[in-house]
Amino acid sequence: MVRADKNPFRVDRIEALRYRSPEFRWAPFYVALERQRYRGAIVGKKGAGKTTLLLELQARLEAGGATVSYHRLHGDTPHKFRSTLAWLRSVPRHGVGFFDGAEQLSPLAWQCVAMASRRLSGFVISTHRPGRMKTLHEARTSEGLLEALIDEIVPRDRDVVWPRAQAYYRRYDANLRDVFFALYDDYAQGRIGVESTEGA
Repeated sequence: MVRADKNPFRVDRIEALRYRSPEFRWAPFYVALERQRYRGAIVGKKGAGKTTLLLELQARLEAGGATVSYHRLHGDTPHKFRSTLAWLRSVPRHGVGFFDGAEQLSPLAWQCVAMASRRLSGFVISTHRPGRMKTLHEARTSEGLLEALIDEIVPRDRDVVWPRAQAYYRRYDANLRDVFFALYDDYAQGRIGVESTEGA
């Protein structure tokens, strides 16, 4: 068994990974963002990296002087519509709103939120399916991307971890988050070897 703070798939290490996708490049993404006046959707299945991309984009925009406010809906978030409207009202007019999990609102609630967002300088959402706003980027994963991440996270245990990761990728329908959760459990339960994480 591996202590939680030594587990190579612990949350802080996974959240520190930068966004990657087979077709993604920052330069054309910025062009699309500016063309759409900082309004649009990052679309993708669960575990495709939408939240990672939103948070990295937020850091980049804030580094350039923008005011960005982030709001995320979880499956157990109470009063999703009311909490989202309250958040929108708190965002300054010159600010950009990042709304993570827009698919969790009903069509009617979404229409109200979309109208309320018009007063902001920008509004970027993440959602599982296209249609709520014009798509800025479709987040996708691949086995090649997963393999590169495994090589980065556990280079010493790579030969042991990769076959499991590949099986989990297929089991969990390409959801990288669920793959990493499963690998975390494998380390925590001692089902796979322990890589030294000194300095991690």
